Formats: sequence, structure tokens, C-alpha cells
Amino acid sequence: MKLRVNVYSLDCALSRLVSLSRSKQVWLALLMSAACLLLAASALPQGIATGSISGTVADQTGAVVVGARVTAVNTATNASSTEETNGEGLFALRSVPPGIYKVTIESKGFRTLVLDKVEVLVARDSVLGSLKLELGAIGQTVEVQGGAPLIETTTGQVTTSFDSAATADLPLGGSFDQLTLFIPGVADTGRNSFSNSNGASFSSNGLRGRSNNFQIDGQSNNDNSVAGPSIFLGNQDALDEVSVITNDFGVEYGHASGSVVNYVTKSGTNAFHGSGFDYFTGSHFDSHDNLELGTDTIPRYVENRFGGTIGGPIKHDKAWFFFSPYFDRQRSAGSPSTSGKNLTPTPAGLQQLAAAFPNNRAVAALTAIGPYAVAAGSPQPLATQTITVSNGTTNAPIEFAPVQRNVPALFNDREFTGRVDVQLTSKDRVSARYVFQQSIQTGATGRFAAGAWVDIPARDQQIALDWTRTFNNALVNQLRYSFSRAGFGFEGGSFPNCTRASIFTCPTGITLQGGVAFGIQNNLPQGRIINNSQVQDNASLTRGRHTFKFGGEYYKQRSPNVFLPNIDGTYTFSSAGSAAGGSCRTQFPGLPRTSAVSLVSLPIPRCNWL
Repeated sequence: MKLRVNVYSLDCALSRLVSLSRSKQVWLALLMSAACLLLAASALPQGIATGSISGTVADQTGAVVVGARVTAVNTATNASSTEETNGEGLFALRSVPPGIYKVTIESKGFRTLVLDKVEVLVARDSVLGSLKLELGAIGQTVEVQGGAPLIETTTGQVTTSFDSAATADLPLGGSFDQLTLFIPGVADTGRNSFSNSNGASFSSNGLRGRSNNFQIDGQSNNDNSVAGPSIFLGNQDALDEVSVITNDFGVEYGHASGSVVNYVTKSGTNAFHGSGFDYFTGSHFDSHDNLELGTDTIPRYVENRFGGTIGGPIKHDKAWFFFSPYFDRQRSAGSPSTSGKNLTPTPAGLQQLAAAFPNNRAVAALTAIGPYAVAAGSPQPLATQTITVSNGTTNAPIEFAPVQRNVPALFNDREFTGRVDVQLTSKDRVSARYVFQQSIQTGATGRFAAGAWVDIPARDQQIALDWTRTFNNALVNQLRYSFSRAGFGFEGGSFPNCTRASIFTCPTGITLQGGVAFGIQNNLPQGRIINNSQVQDNASLTRGRHTFKFGGEYYKQRSPNVFLPNIDGTYTFSSAGSAAGGSCRTQFPGLPRTSAVSLVSLPIPRCNWL
């Protein structure tokens, strides 16, 4: 049975507390919570980032064996969990770290029963069923092969686990959310998720894509600004398991009505182990698609993902460490970006404009921040044509053309994951984990043909602490803390000084009807920082055949975002002025001649561009 009390919600619905005073609301909430605790059905607690082992011990006649000693030993670390069967012959080893265990059952007057290779998975109960002991001396042993449970019989929670072999061998390219698409009831939402994704945007059981809860080792990894994960782990060798819960998950998860996606990191063992890997992908042997001609150039693309792991004992049977670096390098030559039918003065046309209209502010702006002001991507005119330009007094033939450029792009990512696990005493186990990630994606979004795009720099960190205390056979408590900070920016790029910190240096966005829009889009630059602080406490209590689970959580989200549309102004010029003799002043004589907003230190006429 599971109970969680949050600041503004209870798992048992509280009806119509509005009319009560705050103090009465609190007391009523506690009373109703207690009622839920007493009336709810029992379920074995698996833990957010741990599992459990349970079963019943009986003799050959079916009578339960009370006081039998049950010990589960992790075959990789020799860390052990011990419990005695209660008056009903039941045992439940709770908050057990995932791994392979050797389970030993001992009782006076019976042969020792040993179950090898009992697998414990995150958020699942490894049910061993009814285990029967044979009469004999304790020194005599009966060995049985264990395994992972095929069906969860103690809870309605549906959990699908992907082990380290699946995450490493499947061609995911570090996009581990794609694993959810192997699960019945999960569908790809494509562009309709309106959230971040680490490889796949998905909906679980028909719920919104934004209704999913993302975790690392059971601790929050959510972007509370736009939903989805805030830290995109790409290192498959750092993951021990990806656990996905798709329905009826316990209240200790919370925060979402969709599914729970939990990345479980690896731990060290009693033996030193390491690994190294390098994945290379290139365009050298790529072929043309159905829309390309055989003479078309295939854009060059190269990706190299490499890293490794090392783990081992700090002190045998007591403390272990694990560390993994990971790097991803992508290089793309880019594909042609064109302005379509929209025209802009060519480099020759800019010279013609400067000669025909000297000291004209509009010509100065086109020269300073127009499509040919940015040399990156080698802008080239396409299908030039001559158009007569007039300011009402002077007419001049000017060369115009659509513009095309190839913007090269790169993506650099580096990740470091470190973890330490310590078995302090037979009753206390603690762990600490730190994740660091820093990346840069250039040429991410913007007006590429016009030479106005931004990069996406990102820097993410998370620290997590966990303490599990077994007070006695009946009571186990797990206290957890995590803090994460993820920062993303959409800034820099073709105008390196155009950042959130110096937003007033960004070139104003200007749109000419029938012409190429240039300058930075009015929603850029922007960015966000996601701060998540989380404290969880989950306790489980066994009484007879019933297991009660209760706990609480403090979860604080703080996201200081920079999103200031139009802070540098936006100008749109229609063709109405041309129809009225080259100047919108003819139609709008009351408009001021210049605006208060400056463009690259040049005052821009709001009316009468030329």
C-alpha cells in the first residue's frame, strides 16, 4: 500500500476543503491520509530506483516456517540483505539495488535452500513464490536456479525493463527514449508532443506526450519549462537499465499521468572492469534519395561517438566506484538553404544602391546586417534580375536575386558520470552520483539563407544522494536528495555578440514584402535554466501479510528564463508605399520619420525606406 502527501494534493481525493480554515484542512488531510493507509490493499514496495525480493517459506507439508533466515547476496559486490520470515512465513527484502543475487534460506532442522541467479530489476518485485524446505541438517544444501519474474503478481504496475545489453546493442545512437516505442500502448507523437525528447516523442496509453515523467536513478530529470527530459544522456555504457512504467505506477513517482522513464546508472563491483567504444558514421558510402539526381552532391556528414568506463572496489565488500566519460562529435557540411522566390540586392546590387542613394539609412542597414553581411555559408545569388528602385525622386536599376548558402554545422557533446556506493553497516547503504554534460550545436535555427541563425550552447549538472536504512525486519526507510541544473541558450551564431547577456546588440528583424527577411527573428535570442531540487523519503512497514508504504516529497522547480520577443523591435514594410509613389508617407503622413529603436547604431526610418 502506498501513500504520498504533496503540498496541494493527496492520493485519496479530498473533497471540498475550500470552506475550511488552513489548519482544519491540514488536520483533515492527515486524517483522510490515515484512512487511506488503513483501507488500501497491500502491495510490496519495490523502490524508485531499486527492486525487491519476496516469497513464502514452508515445509514439505505446506506449514509455514517462522523465523527462517533469508539472505540475498549481490554476486558482483557481495553486498547482502537479510531478513527473517514473519508469523505468516512471509519475507520481503525491500529497496534492493538491481543486479543478480544469490538467495539463501536457512532454518533449524531443515536443509539450506540456495537460489542462484535471482535477478532484481528496478521497480519490480522478484517473487520467488512458495519455497519448501526439506528436513535435514543446516549444512546440507539444496540448490535451485532463479531468474527474473515473468509476471508481476503483487502489483498492477506494468514495468518494462531494458538491460545494458539492449541499450548498448540496439542502434539507438544515444537516443534511449526510442526504447519506449517497443512497449504496447506507446505511440510516437512526432511533432505533436510540444516538448523535449531524447530520441523519441511519445504518448503512453493515449495521454499527452507532455504527461511523461523522466528520471535518472529515480530522481527528477524533467524540464518544467517545455516538458520532456532536461538532461539528455547519450552514453549507453553508463546505463545499467532503462525502466519504463506505463500504467498504475506508485504514488512515489508522481508528477505525471503518462509513463515514467527511469535511466538507472551502473555501479562498481568487487572486480575491476572497464570498457571502451568508438562508433563512426559517415556519408562516404551514402547514396542519393529518390528526389535527388545522380549528379547532385551528397552533403558530407561525419559523427564519431567514443568513450569508456571503469569501475571497481574502493574497499572489497564495502565500497565501490564507477566512472564513465563520453564524447560525441558531429560535423555536417550542410545542405543548400535558399530564399525561394524572395529577392534581395546582390553584392553588385548593394554597390549600385550605395551609388544611387548615398548616405541612405536603408542601404546602410542592408549592407550591415543583410544576407550578404554574413560570409559564413558562402552566400550566392541565383537567377539575377534587374528591378528599378525609386525613393520618389531618383530611379535606379538594381540587380536583385534569390540568395542561397550552405551553412555548415557541428555538434560537440561531452558527458561525465561518476558514482560511489558504500555499505556502511549491515543496515545502512548510501550512494552518491554526479552527472556533468556540456554541448554546443551550431547553426541550429534561424533564417539561414538570410544569414541570421543562432547556436544552442548547453551545460547540465546533477548531483544525487541516497541513504537506505533497514531498521528491522518490518521497517525499511529510504531518504533521497537530488539537485540538477540544466541551461540552454539559443544565441550567438551568425552574429556572435547577439546573446542573452547582450541582447540589445542584436540586429533588428526586418521584413520586406516580396523580399528576403533579414536580421534576427523577433523571438531570439532566448534561453532557460532549469533548477530542480528534490527531497524524498519513502518508508515501508510489514505487518503479517500486509505491507504499508508511506512517505513524502519536497520538490522545488525554479526556471529563470530569458524570452523577450520584440525587445529589439520588428519592422515590416509592405508594397503599399511603392504603389503610392515610393513612400508610405503618402498614405500615412502622421507617422514619424525615424523610430526610437536603433539598428546597428543606425536610426531606421519607420516610413519611406528609400
